[in-house]
Amino acid sequence: VNGHAILSLDTDPAVEVYLRSDGEIIRGNGYEYCYPFASDGRALVKSLKGGWLYVDGTGQAVAAGAATDLAELDLRPVPHAEAAGENMYFYARSLGDFSRLGLMDQRARHLTGLIYKNHGAFTDGLCYAILAEGEHKNVLIDNIGTVQAVLPDDCTWARLDEEGPVICSFGQAGDVYQQLYDRDGNQLNAATFDSIGEFYNGLAIITAGGKMGLIDQEGKVVIEPALTYDQTLYAEGDRAFHPFYMDEDCIVAPLNGKVAIVQIVRG
Repeated sequence: VNGHAILSLDTDPAVEVYLRSDGEIIRGNGYEYCYPFASDGRALVKSLKGGWLYVDGTGQAVAAGAATDLAELDLRPVPHAEAAGENMYFYARSLGDFSRLGLMDQRARHLTGLIYKNHGAFTDGLCYAILAEGEHKNVLIDNIGTVQAVLPDDCTWARLDEEGPVICSFGQAGDVYQQLYDRDGNQLNAATFDSIGEFYNGLAIITAGGKMGLIDQEGKVVIEPALTYDQTLYAEGDRAFHPFYMDEDCIVAPLNGKVAIVQIVRG
């Protein structure tokens, strides 16, 4: 709207900023909320300190504002965007309506209509997305929105690993399992696991029934889940911890009430 889109940044604390049509980010000192730029070149924002003010197109404060000013804003449907990595963004119909999303590049050009319900992050030019309607539900799209692969419709979420495979989740809370697919949507292994971790040099941790093993990028189980770990519950008490990360061929995992380092020896 008037040359500016609104982006939500996944920072601590979370902030909103403006993306100008020339690709420049306008962040000022960081804002808790941003509202669309008006035709007079000003926008109402709520600062991280809780105060309201008007800023210009460079992010400079030009006048004091107030929460009551919201009643006078024209909050018709406007683009609101969130970062998806690799200079790609998903925009929404309006500030408070994320029921439909569309793909947008860093210059705020809309590459698709509002055709998605949810999305993951871009990895090597591909992104997992959930289509709002149509023949298929779960797809991998490229950076212009073209569908490159179709994933199972009963998949509830998918994660693209930086080393290649796609980890698909199935089931509902309390009964979730994961399987491994390639980036063409082909299943690599019919076995189901409680979790599949991030790949490190071609291997990832798999867990099943409180035991962990290893799987490779082609879906071959290198070590069957056999080493028992402590299934400590998260603070919410609704799901168990599963070893997920491996680095330098070492796994940190809870074993027998202690934190242990499990080293992987490659042949």
